[in-house]
Amino acid sequence: MADIDKIRSFIAVAKSGSYTAAAEELLFTKSAISKQIASLEEELTFQLLKRGRKAKVQLTPRGEQMLPYFEAVSEAWSRMESTQKRLSASKNNLIVGTGFLSTNTPLFNAYREFKKIFPDCEMTEIKRDMEVIYDMMKSGSVDVAIVPVIGELGKRIEFMEEDSQGQISVIPLFFTEERVIVNRKSPLARKKKISIQDIVARQEMKMLVPATQKLGIMSPRERVLREKTAKWGIRCPDIKVINMDHETYIPYAQMLIAEDRNYVMYSPLKIESESVISIPSSDNFFTPCMVILKRNDKNPQEVETFIDVTKSVISKALKTQL
Repeated sequence: MADIDKIRSFIAVAKSGSYTAAAEELLFTKSAISKQIASLEEELTFQLLKRGRKAKVQLTPRGEQMLPYFEAVSEAWSRMESTQKRLSASKNNLIVGTGFLSTNTPLFNAYREFKKIFPDCEMTEIKRDMEVIYDMMKSGSVDVAIVPVIGELGKRIEFMEEDSQGQISVIPLFFTEERVIVNRKSPLARKKKISIQDIVARQEMKMLVPATQKLGIMSPRERVLREKTAKWGIRCPDIKVINMDHETYIPYAQMLIAEDRNYVMYSPLKIESESVISIPSSDNFFTPCMVILKRNDKNPQEVETFIDVTKSVISKALKTQL
């Protein structure tokens, strides 16, 4: 792999059309610039630059194709150097892992509140699926994580503390109780509470659920619905799985419900508009919670403060939204 000095020398000559100008820009000698580009061309096994009219240096056709890639590498390297300098100057660094399904807005507020307490602590957020985050926690490359407990995958939470041999603590963050969002013109809208049995009793009803197929599992709502209706021997209503992120899924699902009164959706949100309304569920149906995974051996003060701030911010958000 070509080193960054060779790449930057090539970019400087390509942009200026002159070895002398590139040497002045990069504070190298003209001879050093020439040697770096010659070495780069040797590694690539083809010529990047050629002499043009009036001794002006020009790009070869292959050089023109390679230039944008080298510029991208140089830009990324510069960002990396800037980040490295900032982290080196910082007193602390907190690595936070988050699941793809994490609640972004409350987490952003938690980061902001944490920075008020530890302004010198650099925070880095890593977004991966829960399995990857957990493995990163065990390896020590993540200090604290916030992950959703989803379906079958969530059952692993019960074994995480034992599996990590005391390295990781699992702290429940919250549970949310489900409501049923229905079209105001639906007969269900007249009920004070709605059960799954009320829904499946109307065979034409269609259930909306968010997709979790990216994690290779069934949606929690779909799983619970199918389990309960199987016990009752009742046909489960049609299920429409919506493969969207949370922020897009909610308004899209509301639109579908408003257009077709046979659609219903379980959600913890309290919604009341001209076309749809959310009604409490009588099934005591709780969504799986999100949890905090905590490394027990790194940045104890920062980690504990981050956990306290996150729990406080999430609690306030739930009281506002639910």
